[in-house]
Amino acid sequence: MDHDYIQKPVANKRRNTKYCCVPQCSTYGDSGISFHLFPKDKIMKKKCETALRIGKPISPAMRVCSHHFQASNYFPNTKFNIGITPSGLTTEISASYGGRASDKHIVNESGILDKCEFNDGVMVDKVYSIESECNERLLQLIRPPFLMMQRLRQYKLLCGPLPWSLAPYFDDILNIVGGLTNLGPPIINIDKFM
Repeated sequence: MDHDYIQKPVANKRRNTKYCCVPQCSTYGDSGISFHLFPKDKIMKKKCETALRIGKPISPAMRVCSHHFQASNYFPNTKFNIGITPSGLTTEISASYGGRASDKHIVNESGILDKCEFNDGVMVDKVYSIESECNERLLQLIRPPFLMMQRLRQYKLLCGPLPWSLAPYFDDILNIVGGLTNLGPPIINIDKFM
């Protein structure tokens, strides 16, 4: 019986290896090139899909090699802490940190808790885990249902990616935006405190 028509399975070069999903690109994971996931944000993902001319929906397994990026395509991810009074007045802005810095690390490095007095309230987002730091200083930890950061977010410059060329000026930008928010009306009317 002749079995010449049955071919042996050929090892798929792409199986278990990263490869670039951009059409006409033959870069594989073993080529010493970095590979990047697509953004989780739907709008950014769609922009990438269009710009790279993928031609099909992007799956979580798809990667793009660094050949398709320029230095200006990489944006710094920054984090910072901001001190805000209950009336919404910006009182302090920490230095900016790289996006991988934990909130706890930024709080400790900024020294903001050391400026608080006995039994002061510290308002934080629910993701902050600084309970032990507040307990050591006998401070009240308050987690409001909303954040007063929404006043800063009205400045679109802080909501999207920032070009690398502005990275050295980010701390100055934060201080200027913090000052501008102080020029607006208070979040809570002063008669609520009397």
